Amino acid sequence: MWNSMQFMLSTCIEYKEPLTAFWNRAFPDNLLLEDDWNNIEMYVDFLCTFMDATNSFCNVYEPTSLNFLGNVIHIAQLFNKYRGLDTYLGFISAMESKWLEYWTDIPYVYVFTIILDPRWKFEGAIFLVNIYKQLMCLNFDVEAYKDEIRTAFLTVFNHYESLFGNITRHSSHLNTASSSGGAFRGTTVSALKALISQLRPNIGQSAKASDFVEYHMYINYDYMRAYTDDEANVLDLLGWWRHQSKTLPVMSAMAKDFLSIQVSSVASERAFSTAKRVLDDKRTSMRSDTLRMCMCYKDWMDVSDRKQGGVDPKSANDTNESSTESNP
Repeated sequence: MWNSMQFMLSTCIEYKEPLTAFWNRAFPDNLLLEDDWNNIEMYVDFLCTFMDATNSFCNVYEPTSLNFLGNVIHIAQLFNKYRGLDTYLGFISAMESKWLEYWTDIPYVYVFTIILDPRWKFEGAIFLVNIYKQLMCLNFDVEAYKDEIRTAFLTVFNHYESLFGNITRHSSHLNTASSSGGAFRGTTVSALKALISQLRPNIGQSAKASDFVEYHMYINYDYMRAYTDDEANVLDLLGWWRHQSKTLPVMSAMAKDFLSIQVSSVASERAFSTAKRVLDDKRTSMRSDTLRMCMCYKDWMDVSDRKQGGVDPKSANDTNESSTESNP
């Protein structure tokens, strides 16, 4: 429903003048005014942003939990942009109130994934949360939140240390990862990548892995100093942590687990939607093994074009695929 609504309204905006002339001539007692078009543009702005977030969250080739903060910041920017605007529809304040019922606080898991990104780390994660809180006009004690997140993160780190701390740590050269893929996908890339260089620590001293406790080594060492901003923006994070698994075994295990967490249930809902389109009212007698073969063959074809989890234009009206329900 969101896809079709956004497409319909965007097309209407393109033909604003002829549509206005036609409507006002046909319905002179109920004129289409400039305020009406302003409200339509606001609707489209919100619909496009939520659709971009949904598409980012249902990506099946890259981590999605890393995209959460970037996308909610972009949504918060819209609320901040239109907050208090005099519109007779009054839908913005209702949307914001509903939004805050779910996202007044950012779940720790999404903050942890930012900490586990060497481009942001601890200070970068706090910085992004602070941006979100300011845009949503929420009270936020930065120093208290730092202590809260640090305590929670170290508690989890200590648990992983007890499981993986006996793994021999070898000093090794810092590895560069392949540059395929990218974090903060979609419309948030241009808005956030400028912040990367501001948040990098400059550690002038050289160090070996054996000189530091693993956590402090990761937090204090600037792993991104050899990267340009463009290279950092398309960093293959899973590949980077795979290369660091010997130097940072505990942090690598944490990254593998936290980055694999799905933000949304959209991807799984699409899988069920695909089965529903194969086994429809005209194919009710299809055997279960035939259905599995059809599903498997379709998946194999999508793999070759890397289209798994993509939106099928024919299913644009499927409300199940427009959900932004998160799994905090």
